Amino acid sequence: MAPLNIPLIRKSFKEYFDEPGIELPDHIPVGQVRTMDLVGSGWTINYRLDEHNGNLHLDFYASHRMTNSRHERILESGEVIGLENFWEFGYNVYENDPERTEREKNEMHNKNKKVEEILKQKGLY
Repeated sequence: MAPLNIPLIRKSFKEYFDEPGIELPDHIPVGQVRTMDLVGSGWTINYRLDEHNGNLHLDFYASHRMTNSRHERILESGEVIGLENFWEFGYNVYENDPERTEREKNEMHNKNKKVEEILKQKGLY
């Protein structure tokens, strides 16, 4: 399939990051993972344009050394939808309730494993 021009997805992506130099190219091939390694801004962004039921959407996973990662979808209309993402801030340690501590630790581990698999299936991780 030929690369497509997707102005509302591009506009929403640019507004989402709101930093100079972070914008999608004019044409993005469908089904191919692309990476932006923006050393100056600290972001690494993996993105992929896909088609589902005749509608385009762009999924991206963005990581930054100073903030939490992002896993988002931008619809052809420009709407941004948050997707399942890593639990990045650890878990609480309850000195008086080690079982609760262990439960939260396992919950975090299981969630992060699931998100890792989702991102790998898309080729974004």
